[in-house]
Amino acid sequence: MSNRGSALSNPWQAVSSPTRRGSLRGSHAGTDAGACLPGFWNPYYVAGLVTGRDKRIGACADTGHWARSGLKPVECLRILKGRISSSHLKDLNKTGGDAHDVPYGTGVCDIKACLDELKKQGFDGNISIEYEYNWDNSVPEVTQCIDFVRNCGGK
Repeated sequence: MSNRGSALSNPWQAVSSPTRRGSLRGSHAGTDAGACLPGFWNPYYVAGLVTGRDKRIGACADTGHWARSGLKPVECLRILKGRISSSHLKDLNKTGGDAHDVPYGTGVCDIKACLDELKKQGFDGNISIEYEYNWDNSVPEVTQCIDFVRNCGGK
């Protein structure tokens, strides 16, 4: 059986151990993960999957996926309250599929509000900076993202 088939029959196989905290995450449309679990990026779908399950099963909050889908990331975080185990933080120049990364605080994802919401929820997972635009020369933009998160800390 292919990975696609097994994921369809049991999406909980992604959780490798009952003592570890699992994370459910969608992927870009057209990739295997996106194809085998339609709508997996949708916070209502994920919230429905984890309801009534062990609290260690949560979601990877991906602000870029949500914004590309026309959703407001901070609202998605609220929907998944208590179930966010990690975050792929991304700010985009606009909503929609042809959007690209921009330094935090300069795009449409309202990263400050997202960080505030994560703090309000007591989030203690990891935040991954996702920055794929301008790949060969992105260090200055990634540095801006790091500085933005540091400057939001404690405020």
